[in-house]
Amino acid sequence: MMSGFKTMLAPARCHLYTLALVSTLALSGCSSGSSPDSSHYYLLNKPTAAQKFKSGKTLTDAKTPVMVSVQMPEYLDSPYLVMQIDDHRMHYATFHMWAEPLADATEAALLQDLNQSAQFQFVADKGDSAELTKGDAGLIIQLDYFHVAQSSEVILAGTYTYLGSARPFFIETQMDNDGFSHSVAKMRQLIAELANAILADIS
Repeated sequence: MMSGFKTMLAPARCHLYTLALVSTLALSGCSSGSSPDSSHYYLLNKPTAAQKFKSGKTLTDAKTPVMVSVQMPEYLDSPYLVMQIDDHRMHYATFHMWAEPLADATEAALLQDLNQSAQFQFVADKGDSAELTKGDAGLIIQLDYFHVAQSSEVILAGTYTYLGSARPFFIETQMDNDGFSHSVAKMRQLIAELANAILADIS
C-alpha cells in the first residue's frame, strides 16, 4: 500500500520540480549574482548624460521645433523590469525595478539622442509648452515591445509617426553577458539606434 502511495506522489513531485526548474531558467539569463530577495533599481540613462542634455541648446536656437510624445502599452508601464519567457508569457522581475517610470526615462533618452540633430529641436510634448505653436511638427512614438527575452535578445519595436506618416520599426540586439544591468545598457543602445533611424528618415 505504501509503495502505491509513493507511486502516486511521484508525478506530483516531478511536476513541482519541473515548475521550479522552469522558474530558475527563466531568471538565469538576467541574474544579478546577488541575493535573490534584495531589491535592485536601474536607471536607463547615465546621470552624467542626463546632466549634459539639460545644459544643452534651447529653443532660442534657429532650429525647427518638434514636439515628441512617447506612448507604451500598459504591460510595460510597470515599476518592474520585464522578461519574455516564451512566445506568449511575460515575467515581472519583482526584485529588479526601474528607478524612474520607464515611459519618462525612455522619453528623456530619446530627446537626448534626437537633439544631436543640427536641424531640429525636439521637446517633450507635455501639453503645456508655451514655446511651441499649434503649427509645430509632432513626433509620436508608440512602443509595442521594449524588453529582454529569455533567449538573450533585447527588443525595441513599435511605430513612430511624423507629419501624419507612420513608420513601423523593429530593432533587436543580442546580450553579450548575463544580468539585468547589461540588459538595461542594451535597451539604452536600442533607443540610440531608433533615434538615429528617425533622424535619417526625417532630415
